[in-house]
Amino acid sequence: MRALGRRSAIGWVAKGLDCDQVQRLLTSCGRDTSNGCRDFAVLTMLVRLGLRAGEVAKLKLDDLDWRTGEILVRGKGSCIEHLPLPADVGEAVAAYLRHGRPRTAQGRTVFVRVRAPHDALTSAGVSQIVAAADCRTGLGRIHAHACAIRRRRRCCAPARRTGGRAGPASSPRPDNGDLCQG
Repeated sequence: MRALGRRSAIGWVAKGLDCDQVQRLLTSCGRDTSNGCRDFAVLTMLVRLGLRAGEVAKLKLDDLDWRTGEILVRGKGSCIEHLPLPADVGEAVAAYLRHGRPRTAQGRTVFVRVRAPHDALTSAGVSQIVAAADCRTGLGRIHAHACAIRRRRRCCAPARRTGGRAGPASSPRPDNGDLCQG
């Protein structure tokens, strides 16, 4: 079972993960440790919101608006989006912030390295989290991009920009909290 994808004229085209693969990746995270708590929150963001590794790595504490239930995502180029923050994603991130994020973390990024120095996690670090979960589950070469494919939700077109924010390319679907919807 490989998530690498298929060969096309322009190279490899990644395929998304099925529900069983998503569940196996998430349950492989030991949420009773700082490392597992962070990894679970990162993987949940990847599969539920369809974020790229770089978008997860760039998240700042101020990008999470708990009162409105929104998250500000800084995408490729100068794409900025406000996305709904599903309850399960918010709970995973909140658990990480309360129990997993080191008190000595440097800067305002949400996700940081577990080992000192507790600097911001990079996109390569996010990819390593996916690779480690893949090793624990034995699914076969899964990449961070494959986690996001099921949920890729946008085309950041300049014409859609209003007031410094870009909306999703299509109207958002109701979110019933199912990790495998859609």
